[in-house]
Amino acid sequence: MKPVFRLLLLGLFFLFVFNSIYSLYGIFVHSKCNKGDICYKSFLNSRPSLDLHVFVSDNSPSKRTDGVLHLINFNYHEEFEKEIGLEISRSVRNNGSLFIHTIIIPSKAYDSKDYGLRELLNNEQSTYIKSKLTAYSIPISAAFNLLKEQGTKSSAQPATHLRSKYSILMCTEELELPHTNLPPELLNHLRVSRNKEFLPIAHQDVLNMRLKDLVEITPETKRMNFIFVYKPATLGKLRFLLHIEATLYQFLKLGFTTKDLDEVKGVFVDTNLYLLCATFFIGSVHLLLDFLSFKNDVSFWKSQTSMAGLSSRTVLWRAFSQTIVFLYLLDEGTSLLVLIPSGIATLIEVCTLIKLHFFNKIFIRKGTQVAYLGSIL
Repeated sequence: MKPVFRLLLLGLFFLFVFNSIYSLYGIFVHSKCNKGDICYKSFLNSRPSLDLHVFVSDNSPSKRTDGVLHLINFNYHEEFEKEIGLEISRSVRNNGSLFIHTIIIPSKAYDSKDYGLRELLNNEQSTYIKSKLTAYSIPISAAFNLLKEQGTKSSAQPATHLRSKYSILMCTEELELPHTNLPPELLNHLRVSRNKEFLPIAHQDVLNMRLKDLVEITPETKRMNFIFVYKPATLGKLRFLLHIEATLYQFLKLGFTTKDLDEVKGVFVDTNLYLLCATFFIGSVHLLLDFLSFKNDVSFWKSQTSMAGLSSRTVLWRAFSQTIVFLYLLDEGTSLLVLIPSGIATLIEVCTLIKLHFFNKIFIRKGTQVAYLGSIL
């Protein structure tokens, strides 16, 4: 029964892997509208002219708001980057926060000569994105300057950092979505008009918000620049982005750090569907091999009744070296994706030493005296 049971478990594992790959594929393929269905059409199907407005505000009592970018009739089918200069207010220099407001609105929906953030927000045809342009992080100089006693991670205080690159995505694909099969992750982002048209769907590109792009804001900083990036996207890519954002949030609740999540983001940036499926499959197989390796070690030592053919020194050295590796990774703050398997391997080696205690005693001879070291294990 054991071989059959193992084969069944292996089959269930690969069934789970292929089902996950199929689910990933389903994110990039949306349902089509059939005759007789209630359908919602994208406002962009008629290819209207759109304007893009970007404002920046701080968290001071005055709620200062500045317009930093205004593009009239911009080409929303092409990616672009714009470098924007900012005046850093006193409240932001004192560990305050900056917020960025992005509004996409049809050119004919408002008076382009008289507009502000509040007027654009009150327009029912505007698409609005609000995000934090700053983040609290430990300064690089304090985190990596190990030569000074006061420059360690334990004594360093988080400071306000500006995101030197901010990116948004907008779905520019011509769409007709059936009412009975709307993607659930889009329900909070759909704004449908009376004629069953939904406004453009846009969202911040969280995958391109990396820790390496953070620049510290010091008390002496008066002016800084950041790059505003706009990218057109398909519906599948936008849905995938929303899924990843929700997953990263759950990882934070489970105890993963922002550094861990930043490493995960690097896997998904600028990857296509086939590469993602291959990455998931290879990662799943690697996880399976790790599990089988741990299971084989546990089964081997569980079935051993003597140390015949085995070296006590080798077992001791393996346990010692694995413990050193684990403690080093723990001290360096390595990602949990690496730390957890290393911790399991260390635990197995410690259990091996306990098993060894019942098998053998190591003798060290010094002249005529004999010391028994079995008790130290």
